[in-house]
Amino acid sequence: MGQCVIFGFSRFAARLIDALTTARNGMLSASAKLGAAAQAIATPEDAAGAQGTQSSTSAPRIGYLPLPGDIEGMTSMMEAEMAFKANAAVLKTAADMITALYKAID
Repeated sequence: MGQCVIFGFSRFAARLIDALTTARNGMLSASAKLGAAAQAIATPEDAAGAQGTQSSTSAPRIGYLPLPGDIEGMTSMMEAEMAFKANAAVLKTAADMITALYKAID
């Protein structure tokens, strides 16, 4: 019976570690996506638009964001934010499960 409990505990611990690893990788991926989207939004497509002179191909700009463009960039930022929050929730749940497991053993 003791071996069965130990085996069950080790399988449970391995699954928690897998969940933590997956959440960590997801957070790293979301962070990279957020950085790429922010860079794409912050970097003007052409130097003329950045210097304040409008070329015929650049979008009109107000402040730092172009009016009609960069919808995809903003959408990517929102997707990255949601992915980051979801992976943070997985980490919190796994941490709560580990805490409950230690309390049950103690």
